[in-house]
Amino acid sequence: MNVIFIENFQIYKRFVNVKTIGGIETNTLDVIKELKKRGHKVWTPSNQEEPEWVENGDVDIIAASTFDPLTYLQVSKYKKQFRENAAVVIHGHTTVEDLKGNFLPDMPIFNLIFKYWLKVLYGSAHLLITPSNYSKKCLEQIQTTMTYPIVPVSNGIRVEYFVEKESYRREFRKFLNQNYGVPKNARIILNVGLSWKKKGVDTFSEIAKNFPDYYFVWVGPINKNPDIEEAIKLKNVIFTGFYPDIREAYFGADLFLNTSYVENQGIPLIEAAICKLP
Repeated sequence: MNVIFIENFQIYKRFVNVKTIGGIETNTLDVIKELKKRGHKVWTPSNQEEPEWVENGDVDIIAASTFDPLTYLQVSKYKKQFRENAAVVIHGHTTVEDLKGNFLPDMPIFNLIFKYWLKVLYGSAHLLITPSNYSKKCLEQIQTTMTYPIVPVSNGIRVEYFVEKESYRREFRKFLNQNYGVPKNARIILNVGLSWKKKGVDTFSEIAKNFPDYYFVWVGPINKNPDIEEAIKLKNVIFTGFYPDIREAYFGADLFLNTSYVENQGIPLIEAAICKLP
């Protein structure tokens, strides 16, 4: 197959000043890599010059995984251009519940805008793929008339990537000790992910406040907000920001604590389980 894969993660990363958008970006890159591995041709307009097969109109699928206005314009453009032979497949990783209070304040007017926007964007698809039955239910609720099928397909995880090495625990403990003064034999309670409002930073810090003898470490890009500012006042709470090898964090911690209010799949929970982190 010949696939145009639209992703504009650089827009989000500039907007919120982070190095990665998390699970949705990881999944997209994994899908693109796997498509190429299986012999399919993939063109990503955001970072590659247009190949000859696109110029010749030999396109089978127009795929997209981001939800910004540029993505919508690109999907609409290519859908019209290749309407005779290409199907539009959008990865509906994002829901209204997912966005509340993250990019904009959790207010009825903004949530209504998000609902309308996702309805318009996803309505341009011939097929919508979403990570779970839960996210499928959320997406069904924003449609007054269903114009496309919604199929739940797990984001998937590269299990072979999370094979334990003795150095992982040692390196993570060394990092925490050198940068934050955490004793190498300390009990580490870990959370992983972007520090969005939906991830429950306030709950994370509230639990930490009740267990002062344990260190609560949050690994992942920092989205500055009042909850984080309040949390870091505690001596046993640490936000590391982006960490280059997440395996070291999973194998270096003693317990995984997920405080999210909503997850469309919850990849860190599965990754922690693979690493046998309680």
